[in-house]
Amino acid sequence: MRSCFSLRAGAEEEGIEASRHKGTEARRHRGIKTKERVLGQSAVDVWWIRHGESVRNAGERTDNTYDAPMTDLGHTQAAMAAAALPSAPGVIVSSSFLRTRQTAEPISRRFPDVPVEVWDVHEYHFLCDEQTRGTNRAEREPMVRAYWERCDPGYVHGVGAESFAGFVGRVDAALARLRQRTERPVLVCSHQHFMLGVMFRLADPGAAVDRPLMERFREFVVSVDVPNAALVRTLLVAPGRDFTSMPVPVARRWTLDPVGAVVAAGS
Repeated sequence: MRSCFSLRAGAEEEGIEASRHKGTEARRHRGIKTKERVLGQSAVDVWWIRHGESVRNAGERTDNTYDAPMTDLGHTQAAMAAAALPSAPGVIVSSSFLRTRQTAEPISRRFPDVPVEVWDVHEYHFLCDEQTRGTNRAEREPMVRAYWERCDPGYVHGVGAESFAGFVGRVDAALARLRQRTERPVLVCSHQHFMLGVMFRLADPGAAVDRPLMERFREFVVSVDVPNAALVRTLLVAPGRDFTSMPVPVARRWTLDPVGAVVAAGS
């Protein structure tokens, strides 16, 4: 049974329960595990941070997803995330996309001695750039809807696009690589779909990549929001015994409470 830490935002609020999210997949991530039961094992502690708001998030027209920069708000969110970290990570990992590299910059400035690495933890890029060049989010929506209605794990929309099977393989490869790391914690600046992919895959690590899995992932994506600069904490113990939090919004300070949950204070 794969459960998650229950979360709370502020000292007086109990937390973000999975029951507040719609959908079966969100409910599968409910539960509490104590710090002693999880951290007492040789778990790899991974802190995932979604990038700050990008111009694509803000609805502006872009030519591609790779070099879309953050907005002024995104830079503010990234600075808040860097300041909110309770301690230095052992290593900082970023995707190659500009917005995650920009998110990692203030973290690296705060902890200049921590090494920075670039991994394939970029966004699930399922639409072809040639067909979306110069568009905004509203104009891409019909293509997005058609892609998910097709629901074919092997389908590739066009040159440069990624299939669902390819995306899941990339998530699995990142998790396998993380399990080999000795740094504690590993901090990863990534993207909404990739972080959701990690949470989803940890809940059912051996599931075959087929149409039903893709349908369930879509339900999970719709059910669980990962705000810009939000944090997700995963503890990698062993496949089938891992744990993940629900997303915690960016705050002035992130701390761990006595049961190992992430507390967002002063958000």
